[in-house]
Amino acid sequence: MTEFMPLIDDLLVAEEEANNLTYFAFAKPLNGKPHKAEPALAPTKASVGELPDVLAGRYRIERLLGAGGMGAVYRARDLLSEQFGDPDPYLALKILSEEFAESPDASALLYSEFALTRRLRHNNVVRAHTFEVDTDCQRAFITMEYMRGLTLDK
Repeated sequence: MTEFMPLIDDLLVAEEEANNLTYFAFAKPLNGKPHKAEPALAPTKASVGELPDVLAGRYRIERLLGAGGMGAVYRARDLLSEQFGDPDPYLALKILSEEFAESPDASALLYSEFALTRRLRHNNVVRAHTFEVDTDCQRAFITMEYMRGLTLDK
């Protein structure tokens, strides 16, 4: 039995490395010359638009469910699902607040949250569906399962 323990440990380490989301891909040199990356510009007040009624041409925001330090969660209707006859096209949509969205790392932080929560599988944990960016208002958001019932504080 103890001879299998190192094999199990190696498998667990390999799985952990495979799930590590802190790796980055770098572009190959073009024509043998290294590619010079331009620094990304942080969004400015003018670049982050107001929240539209419909995000990404698909999600109609209906009402605020809750707000926190990073952003807010809304009930939204998935217009595409509705178009194809889904009787329950509702979902929860977490979007960065306007102040937080201006931070250069805000979208990356939201994506990290999405990447971690989408791996969770439990009846008492909300399921994350997608991470998207609305190109018109330049806001990142997560779509999640919409759970009906009492709020956690009740």
